[in-house]
Amino acid sequence: MPRFFFNGVLSDLHSAVTLPINTIRHLHALRMRNGDTLELFNGNGYAYLAKLINLDKKSAIAEVFSRKDSKISNKIQIKLAMCMIANDKMDLVIQKAIELGVQEIIPVISERTQRVSNDKIDKKILHWQNIVISSCEQCGNNILPDIAPVHKFDDLVTKYSATSSIKKIIMSPQLYDLGNNISDADLNEVLLVVGPEGGFTDDEVSLAIIKGFSLMNLGNLIMRAETAAIAGIVVIHTKFKNWLVNG
Repeated sequence: MPRFFFNGVLSDLHSAVTLPINTIRHLHALRMRNGDTLELFNGNGYAYLAKLINLDKKSAIAEVFSRKDSKISNKIQIKLAMCMIANDKMDLVIQKAIELGVQEIIPVISERTQRVSNDKIDKKILHWQNIVISSCEQCGNNILPDIAPVHKFDDLVTKYSATSSIKKIIMSPQLYDLGNNISDADLNEVLLVVGPEGGFTDDEVSLAIIKGFSLMNLGNLIMRAETAAIAGIVVIHTKFKNWLVNG
């Protein structure tokens, strides 16, 4: 069933909603017709079934007739602090992280991160938020994960050092144990920090350790930053039996 984000109120059943132009384009591309059913969500945790009642070239109205509770649940909430990398690679990381159930993306500037001006960062965050929406449309998540403001690496590790309720993990090639020191039974939140092209500096890794971060490594193969991020999320899900389940 086609599924679309709707930036508006959906809580009133049997109400008519006017769909935006980008959704209308998709409806026509899918050759949908009046009377067809689609699924809408607005980030409040529910999905809504709606029927097209007035679709033409430039407008579309749908009537909401049913609400579906979300059956996606996570034992552990995952935050991904990702050092900013090349545009298309960063887009890929955000897309796959959302599909893998990450609840928050924190863009990070480290010593080896290419510097970006503030006006470009604002545009990037807006672009990434659109990727979050499209990824949620695809994967069935009815709650939109957050794109946090950009953090400097030192500020990030200092900020989370005082938060004992979050397991803090930094990926580094300095340790070959697959993160065997991160097996807390009552864990409910993880912060995973992934470096840029070229990785973290020794000083950054040392600072993270001082601030209470655990090191995690995925073996002796050197991965690209985007590969490491995706693999790291999968490892966390697997180690803590955290894969999303229905029911």
